[in-house]
Amino acid sequence: MAKKARKKASKKSAAKKKKKVVAKAAKRPGKKKTVKAAKKSVKKAAPKKKKAAAKKPASLGQRISKAFETMVETVEETEALRNKMEPPGVSESQ
Repeated sequence: MAKKARKKASKKSAAKKKKKVVAKAAKRPGKKKTVKAAKKSVKKAAPKKKKAAAKKPASLGQRISKAFETMVETVEETEALRNKMEPPGVSESQ
């Protein structure tokens, strides 16, 4: 019952605020944009999104193997980039 009462009260107060803004805007002759803004400001709340399912934590062995694979991949990519920039066998001192 209390939830329904709160919802009704919030709807009534929102309607009153809207009427006040519209009344103030009507008193000002050159301010028609505020009336449109008042109408647009009353929107329904967006539905809440569901949280993603929690992932099962990886075991210690899986985490270590993943870290090792990542390091190997990084070293290989670095080597490929280095070879692309300066072919192997070319000395920097020459």
